[in-house]
Amino acid sequence: PATVLHHQGCGLSHLIAWMDARRRGVEMELILESDGTPSYWANAVGNPGEAHEFHSVVHALAQEAPKGWELIQLDHGRCGAVPGWGPVKVMKKHHPHRHWKTPYHIYRWTGGRWAGAAMYLVSADFLRRIPYIIQARGLDMVDAWIDSLCSSTLR
Repeated sequence: PATVLHHQGCGLSHLIAWMDARRRGVEMELILESDGTPSYWANAVGNPGEAHEFHSVVHALAQEAPKGWELIQLDHGRCGAVPGWGPVKVMKKHHPHRHWKTPYHIYRWTGGRWAGAAMYLVSADFLRRIPYIIQARGLDMVDAWIDSLCSSTLR
């Protein structure tokens, strides 16, 4: 029962964040769980020691995300992407407002049973659609639910 309560609480926390962002009419919302820190992100994407790049990478994503994006996982690297598929976008490290150690790649994330929802971005389109998605599919443990949603709609 404690695990069930944790998953229900986690899902409701994400739902509250989504609905609040939707109500405010934001164009993009950054969702961070308690373990979603810049250091965690830097390790997850293979650049340990580069946590200071987090802010500028998120800012760049806001400007350069692929057209029509709805959700961008920030902490999965290539995990959950189709093996062998290249990136849909490469954000270059040389730019007037960024001084990154390496470029950052955006992959089409299809879930693939890769759990975790510690840090991700959602678009205004995702926020507009979320009540209808939940009405049609319900809401479950949030990381598995996002995985299931991406696995079934984005392949």
